Amino acid sequence: MAGQLKQSQQQLRPFVADVSHQLKSPLTSIQGFAQAILDGTAGDSDTKLRAAQVIADESKRMMRQVDELLELSRIQSGQIQMARETVNIKELLEHCRDIFTVRAEEKGLTLKTEIEPQIVVVGDIDRLEQVFSNLLDNAIKHSPAGGEVGIIGRQSTGDFIEIAVVDSGQGIPPEQLPHVFERFYQAGEVRTGVGLGLAIAKEIVLAHGGKIEVNSAPGEGAEFTVTLPTVA
Repeated sequence: MAGQLKQSQQQLRPFVADVSHQLKSPLTSIQGFAQAILDGTAGDSDTKLRAAQVIADESKRMMRQVDELLELSRIQSGQIQMARETVNIKELLEHCRDIFTVRAEEKGLTLKTEIEPQIVVVGDIDRLEQVFSNLLDNAIKHSPAGGEVGIIGRQSTGDFIEIAVVDSGQGIPPEQLPHVFERFYQAGEVRTGVGLGLAIAKEIVLAHGGKIEVNSAPGEGAEFTVTLPTVA
């Protein structure tokens, strides 16, 4: 018990540091613009409206971060139980593709799929959709106009399948690859805004008995691969 308490304390310190760091920026903005309204610095109606919009936007960002933190904490502590139902991976991936098709077209990206039929797993379809939606969201965000995003579903060795989401972005430097699934990780100027999405995705995949990995090189895009056990 003493060992578990020590481990919990060790995990809590960086968690609190992460939270403090992430919430400091929006809180500073909210405080600054609220003070501008109170002391009359934001005198005309347009300036007041702009200040109010910043406060509203930053408040929403804080709420989103807090919600993600709570979700990650509940998953890691086992408070969220994954459903156990048969999931047709081809249908799920095609559904995710359809959701992001318009966004990809607006950015001038080609969204391609190569998914083998009859790939089935047992798991939580909503949580798995969350994983692949996060990966597609990041892939589209980091791919330049005229680029390509691929979704590949294939049978792997043994009783496992692999689902890869591949982008055509700037890639991730080798020294940063081990950290992309960490809370609030931001890889310098190469890939930013990762926040908690990949950390949550990793926990969901682990809860399904699988794993998630990333392969990348500067200038060559990135490939995120999810490996899941199949139904015999």
